[in-house]
Amino acid sequence: MNENRYSELDRVPDIDDIDRSEDGDYGYERRYEASEDGYYSDDAEAEWEESKEQINALFSLVVFPFVGKWLGKKFSFWAWSRWLSYTPPVGSTSFLAVEWIDALKRLSS
Repeated sequence: MNENRYSELDRVPDIDDIDRSEDGDYGYERRYEASEDGYYSDDAEAEWEESKEQINALFSLVVFPFVGKWLGKKFSFWAWSRWLSYTPPVGSTSFLAVEWIDALKRLSS
């Protein structure tokens, strides 16, 4: 199950082992032409999946908490300023406060 990600590197010839008998053809190009689609696309797909995981981790561990904290502070400052500037309409008093004042008046008289 755990295969070495770099096992393909063992098959690549060393610089000293390259056949330079033909001009421009170094020997290893023909060997990998047949498996070019399979090997390189698998490698690219694995790198893409790893990149997606890193981006996902970046967003979930850094970006989203930072944005949430920033938006939370903005909302709390907005709500606090609205609460401080709130003035109840004139003439509306709590029913319980009126009853409490009336009860005090009756007790004092």
